[in-house]
Amino acid sequence: MIAILAGKASAGRDIARIVGADKKHDGYMSGNGYLVTWASGHLLTPASPDDYGMTHIGTDDMPFIPEKFKLVPRRNKSNKQPDSNAVRQLRIIKNVIKRCRSIIAATEPDEDGELLFRNIYHYFRCRKPFKRLWINSLTDEDIQDGFIKLKDGKAFDNIYLAASTRIQADWMIATNASRALCITSGIGNDSLGRLQTPVLAIICQRYPEHIHFVAKPYWQIKLQVEKEGTPLFFTCNEQFSDKSTAERIFDKLKTITEATVSKVEQTEIKEEPPLLYNLTELQKDANIRFGFTAGETLDIARQLYEKKLITFPKTSGGYISNKQFKNIYSLLDIFLSNSLFAASIIRLKQINLNSHCVNSRKIKNHPAILITGKKNIPMDENEEKIYNLIAGRMLEAFSPCCIKESVDVEVNCNGFVFSISGVEVKNKGWKEIYHWNDNNSMADRGNNNPDILKRFKEGESIKINSYNLIRYITKAKPLLTEAALLDAMDDVLDLAHKYN
Repeated sequence: MIAILAGKASAGRDIARIVGADKKHDGYMSGNGYLVTWASGHLLTPASPDDYGMTHIGTDDMPFIPEKFKLVPRRNKSNKQPDSNAVRQLRIIKNVIKRCRSIIAATEPDEDGELLFRNIYHYFRCRKPFKRLWINSLTDEDIQDGFIKLKDGKAFDNIYLAASTRIQADWMIATNASRALCITSGIGNDSLGRLQTPVLAIICQRYPEHIHFVAKPYWQIKLQVEKEGTPLFFTCNEQFSDKSTAERIFDKLKTITEATVSKVEQTEIKEEPPLLYNLTELQKDANIRFGFTAGETLDIARQLYEKKLITFPKTSGGYISNKQFKNIYSLLDIFLSNSLFAASIIRLKQINLNSHCVNSRKIKNHPAILITGKKNIPMDENEEKIYNLIAGRMLEAFSPCCIKESVDVEVNCNGFVFSISGVEVKNKGWKEIYHWNDNNSMADRGNNNPDILKRFKEGESIKINSYNLIRYITKAKPLLTEAALLDAMDDVLDLAHKYN
């Protein structure tokens, strides 16, 4: 017999159906030479200091680091007693493992899933050989393919060690640093954490920058000319923080009636589409568009994954393999009945798909998030929002580049350089999917007509109709949104260098 340990009962039942284990029992299924059981979440948890005989830890006992970390059955939060459901399922798993000669680890294909399996394996002091089912979705096709390509369990030792080390670090910080802070402050509920403390620090660093920000005025000079009847406003490249200096230069320039064109530069801009979603990028966009928290987005993505509608969501990369890319055209057909994307699908099926996100070498543990191709599975409103977000990103990622033409013109007026820019979208490409408003997204480049700007010639003298001196105010950095906080956490190394 071969034991299979899944992470959740729903996944376990799907796997049991695929391998032919169709007889139901309490907490497991059997048949065709397999016993399939499941963990239903983390059944084991790191032992508390009490379990090590350290009921009261004072400053003299710190740092308290166990010689060997212990695991105990999950406990109820209310009374700290062992959870009866966890104890019962552990007993079932122990019995299943005893009856089998080998094991297949079929928990979630990530650090947490690997930790869940290894903790149970070591808790029972098991020495039986095990293989790893490492799949990208819960579709029948992926499960079947995964069983054909079972991997050596030892190949995932480093993933387990990374997860185990993380949990032990969390435990040591909570046991020592948090208690030390409580003793020092005299407040009993102070808490430090490996993740929560750095995140709180990022928020706290931005907060005083925002509330103590002192707005400062600055001035810029603009001049107005006409080209073929079109009024155009050039902005001085120099900003003036001193009002009297700005007024003095402004008064001097007002007497000058002509400027000389010093540069006319035309540039083609190619904007590659974004990569496919990883979890963080999905969480950021869901926060911006729908106001979902990172936790809510992860929960919704998990539900879609368990419904077999999307691939594994807890991925850090935006790339897919060549094998997956070959199936993209068939996946696109699913959206022909979706009014949001039908027109885009028709366009995409007539061209070669953009393959910039296809690179097997850049895939870490999992490829980017994709839809699976399953249809007619009910979704609630929030699930549909996240599903369409993932689908839309797929269409963007495989669409052509957005092509723009930028024209920059500079004029010299008494030694001061004034400039103007204009951008025109020649081919919307991937920005056609969500009908991006390019005038807004390129506001910093100006929305002047490039065709007019191209008619300036270097060395040409142009008549100045008027000047304006405009006062601006510097603005504080905004407080962090959850999307901005996720961005900051992505760039945490840069932040560490900045504040050190």
